[in-house]
Amino acid sequence: MADGISSVGAFLRVAQPDDPVNNLYLDFNIPIANDGVDPIDSLQVLIDIWAGCINTQISEKEQDIQVKVFPNPATQQVVFSVIGNPVLQSLQIIIHDVSGRLIEELNGQTGSVIEWDVSNLPKGIYLYKIIRNHQYNYAGKISVN
Repeated sequence: MADGISSVGAFLRVAQPDDPVNNLYLDFNIPIANDGVDPIDSLQVLIDIWAGCINTQISEKEQDIQVKVFPNPATQQVVFSVIGNPVLQSLQIIIHDVSGRLIEELNGQTGSVIEWDVSNLPKGIYLYKIIRNHQYNYAGKISVN
């Protein structure tokens, strides 16, 4: 192909047994090569961001966290409902777009509900990671329509 591009698109799809067809656990799709960037390279950036969000060294005590993100897909606002012990005094949510660009950092949030305005964002998939006590504790994706 032209410009050293190996393919016109790249994708990775992973489903948990109970995932609905339209909301898979992991669903990355780079459909068209842009600006001479190989789609497989763009896919690797997404995988690196996603994989960097998962801490395999989380102790059982640290796993005592549940995160619900709704609505997903969203058009105006996303709510992160963080449930667990101990009470979350220091919590950070870092959000990237699919190219790996930092979109937002929500810092210093206390309590169990964090709201994020998405009304001015372009449609697309956004990746988030939640950091508590300076460790990655949770990661996921948000679809903005």
